[in-house]
Amino acid sequence: MRCPKCGNEQENTLECGRCGIIFARYYERLLGNQEADPEAAGVEEVAVEKGGWPAWLIGLICVLAFAVASGGTYWLLRGKDRPLVPGNAQVAAVPGEQTGAAHRESASGGAPGGLAAELNRKFPPSNAAERVRNATVLVKSSWGFGTGFFVDSEGHIVTNRHVVEFDRQQLAALTAQRDSIKQQLDAERNSLDYLEQKVQELPASPVKTQAELQLKLREERYAKGKAVHDDLQARLQTIEKASSGEIRVVLIDGSEYSVGSVTVSPNFDLALLTIYVNDPPVVRAAADSLHYPQGTKVYAIGNPLGLRQSVTTGVVSGYREINGQPFLQTDAAINSGNSGGPLVNEAGEAVGVNTMVLRGAQGIGFAIPMAQVLQEFSFYIQGARR
Repeated sequence: MRCPKCGNEQENTLECGRCGIIFARYYERLLGNQEADPEAAGVEEVAVEKGGWPAWLIGLICVLAFAVASGGTYWLLRGKDRPLVPGNAQVAAVPGEQTGAAHRESASGGAPGGLAAELNRKFPPSNAAERVRNATVLVKSSWGFGTGFFVDSEGHIVTNRHVVEFDRQQLAALTAQRDSIKQQLDAERNSLDYLEQKVQELPASPVKTQAELQLKLREERYAKGKAVHDDLQARLQTIEKASSGEIRVVLIDGSEYSVGSVTVSPNFDLALLTIYVNDPPVVRAAADSLHYPQGTKVYAIGNPLGLRQSVTTGVVSGYREINGQPFLQTDAAINSGNSGGPLVNEAGEAVGVNTMVLRGAQGIGFAIPMAQVLQEFSFYIQGARR
């Protein structure tokens, strides 16, 4: 049995041992969402005759029907040539430090209201921006860091894809650079070995002294080139290791969590992470993020240059289409480390996900509208709208 939420393989058909969901309840809710919008749910509509059937039996039927319809390949590791899951996103399971109910209890500290209440006690918010601050997290990988934020009570965190997945074009460029340096070093090593042998055969003379000096200088240049190659090789190995799932989330109180699953979008610079916590603080999505008037005040919240939970303010500058995709333009300061953080209105509702800035310019940043985020991850995010 594979858990439809986190992808955990297990024998128990009633409850997931990793994330703790009750399968019957999960599919009851899925069925309810499907009846409201079957197309958004991403599964075929299933008719259930109302009557005296018990809830657990309805849930079991849904589980079996869902398993048959998916053919056992619905939940997949992300990969370039593998099928996509609903919402046009690819999902990869990542090992976590703690799992299931035990993790949820430890995350909440046993306090009523769960993690949101705990963080609000430690960091009492005095306005909407500070409420969003408590729901904003630092996302760490081996090659850098970015920002994310909780979008529902089930521990789903939205961030940018480039925060958790190293850019393939940049990776290819680094690999090509390493291979080119290696080829030059090999040719130089062969040349140096040959020259060293010839210099040793020379009789003592000013010519031999000059040749030895030139050989020494070339050996020094070779050593510098080899150091560059070795550093680049180590960096690529770190990236390859991190790509296997070494991603962590840091909350405002400094507590760290391993990521339970990573869902990446092939269409947008978006990713959806899952950590196993109980009732985290949530940033609700604004009602209509595609039609905000120019001049509307907004706040960018994130971790620019490692300065955690920083808040900057600006306005909606306009809407732009880049490579066929809609972006919200803002003059709120967005710096390295802000990627994946929320852009919110004065009510603390997310209007977009901060994504990039225009190089060589000041005060020109872009965010992916939340309407696109909710559409892309509609199968996973529950109750994200206000």
